[in-house]
Amino acid sequence: TPKGSVTLPVEKLLTGRSLSDEGTPKFSFVLQDDDQYQESDGQYQESDGQYQKITNNNEGKGEFKISYNEKDINQTYHYKVSEIDDHKGGYSYDSTIYKVKVYVRDNGEGELIPEVTIHKNDEEKAYEGEGKLNVQKTIVKADESGELAPVDKAVFTNTYRAEGSITLTASKAYAEDVQTRLLANQYEFTVTENGKEVAKGTNALDGKITFTEIKYKLTPDDTSVLGEHTYTVKETKGTDGAVLYDETEYTVKVKVSDDGSGILKAEVVGDTKEADLKFVNDLTKVKI
Repeated sequence: TPKGSVTLPVEKLLTGRSLSDEGTPKFSFVLQDDDQYQESDGQYQESDGQYQKITNNNEGKGEFKISYNEKDINQTYHYKVSEIDDHKGGYSYDSTIYKVKVYVRDNGEGELIPEVTIHKNDEEKAYEGEGKLNVQKTIVKADESGELAPVDKAVFTNTYRAEGSITLTASKAYAEDVQTRLLANQYEFTVTENGKEVAKGTNALDGKITFTEIKYKLTPDDTSVLGEHTYTVKETKGTDGAVLYDETEYTVKVKVSDDGSGILKAEVVGDTKEADLKFVNDLTKVKI
């Protein structure tokens, strides 16, 4: 009994995160009958009931395999290959659809030869081959002569992005022997990284200092936010000659990490905690 098969490899590319990282999801792909396909005479093709779902491995590879037997000789089948949008946070999905046409030919020697043509969506240019085919996001490309040439490697491309933030807090007080009460927004404070201001804040009536949010953004082109950030937290010296401003400079370390969920985690690490960030001012004289 003559037999044959066609293999349709799929490759996943991901920018912004490694496919092999723990927490990176697997991406799903489906091959199914193209039930929207019509022959030139307006008649819908016969279906062979194909439906396959696969996921990529840690290297981004996966493949579909369709087997044919005697009943498929001289039959033409149409399929479509696409990625499933699993709506994972932080990830974009590739909406490319590949149209695959397979004509099953008997070579008369007990072997069936699937003749394959594939189009990306509705493009006119196609890759044609026998037996084994790689699906490519861009089906054709220009060679050195400028002529369009078939490409036989398959890629679905996704991107990963993630964002996160941290809001540091500190406290403000007067020295114990000072009788004057704090006023809201009376003193100013800054958080800097490598000399650049990244957050600022003022004190509340109760002395609590809440800094503006420090935001982190991971993109396919820039993953430098990951890792440890070293910040300097200090009070801005004012112009009131009656106030002895606290000149303490605190070093705070924040670790930014990514678990693949689309949300970056930022947490204070190291010896200096937020509870340690205390600024105490004194007065040269107490005004009554």
